[in-house]
Amino acid sequence: AAVTPRVKMKNLFWQKIPDAKVGRTVWKELTDDGIELPIDALEDAFGAKVSAAPAAAEKVKVERKGPVMLCDPKRQQNVGIALARFRMPNDAIVAALLAVDTKLLPGEKVASLINMQPTKEEEAMLGDYEGDKAQLGKVEKFFLALMRVPRLGGRLTAMQFKLRFSDQVEVAHTNLTAIAKCCEVMGTAESVKTALQYVLAVGNYLNGGTARGGAYGYKLDVLTKLANLKAADNKTSLLHFLARVAKDAKAGPASKMLRLIDDLAPMEVAKNLSWGDVTSGVGALRAQLGALNHEIEMLAASEEADQDVDQFCPKMGPFAASAESKISELEALVASTSDEYAALAKGFSEDPKSTPPEGFFGVISEFASQFKTCLAENEALRIKEAKA
Repeated sequence: AAVTPRVKMKNLFWQKIPDAKVGRTVWKELTDDGIELPIDALEDAFGAKVSAAPAAAEKVKVERKGPVMLCDPKRQQNVGIALARFRMPNDAIVAALLAVDTKLLPGEKVASLINMQPTKEEEAMLGDYEGDKAQLGKVEKFFLALMRVPRLGGRLTAMQFKLRFSDQVEVAHTNLTAIAKCCEVMGTAESVKTALQYVLAVGNYLNGGTARGGAYGYKLDVLTKLANLKAADNKTSLLHFLARVAKDAKAGPASKMLRLIDDLAPMEVAKNLSWGDVTSGVGALRAQLGALNHEIEMLAASEEADQDVDQFCPKMGPFAASAESKISELEALVASTSDEYAALAKGFSEDPKSTPPEGFFGVISEFASQFKTCLAENEALRIKEAKA
């Protein structure tokens, strides 16, 4: 309840819950009606001290007061440390934000400002402060300065989006191109086709006369199991045998398998690319562009923004148009690459939904690596036997 103290008291800076919202909170029941306080003791402890006029014969002592700090001490420390690294006065930071100056505010400073910007609670607390603002602490003055920037949070996010955009587009394009290249290799490389044919022939021979024999095709996961099927010497494997067939073929058809290592090199990259991450990255760019366009619309219609000073719309408008074109190109590349991989996976009797590109190409990459190892081990054994 409202009350007027008998003497001037020290203030407790809190954020009041609006009267209209009290009915939906616990404060509807928790009132201060009927609460009896030891008023004399309260005034003695928290009454604002009034300095008595100094006697004529006494030397006047000037009481020095420290700055008024309203924010949480930990928040004070964190923002204070980050602010010290800026080496820019508050007005210069505000001017750079209004000018959307990414030279004065590069990526690391924008990221820092995103973490430093005042929360809604801190803005409300500073808005309720009725004292001398000149007496506020550095962090509080910094917050007050940032509060002069229209739509600060959205502006900072948009600036960060612009600063990171080129790198993110390049990474997404590179990753999608790598996956598309692997789809092309699997469909066109003669070394791959030859290896798959020889595995089919060897497998059917080994399984002849059994239910597993007479196969017209097989699941690709068997490629990584060839090294586990040991020969009679219990040292070499079926993959060593295929590597030897390829090496001994000279210029024969089997020799095409010797190009496997070079032809399948792109798989080494693709196996580490999560299709979900690649596509969600492009989706995130689209979402961020949507947020940027929203900020442009809101600031263009805002009465708070000084259109003669605020350069957000003039600078971000052309960037948004350029970003739209580049993101559309990426989305088209996602669609075409997805179609290419789906066709490839289905061609090998794999479900593209349950077997993403990284899983498919991971098997092929491991097979190529094992084949390379077997070639090297066969050669080492040949040299050893020649010396014997």
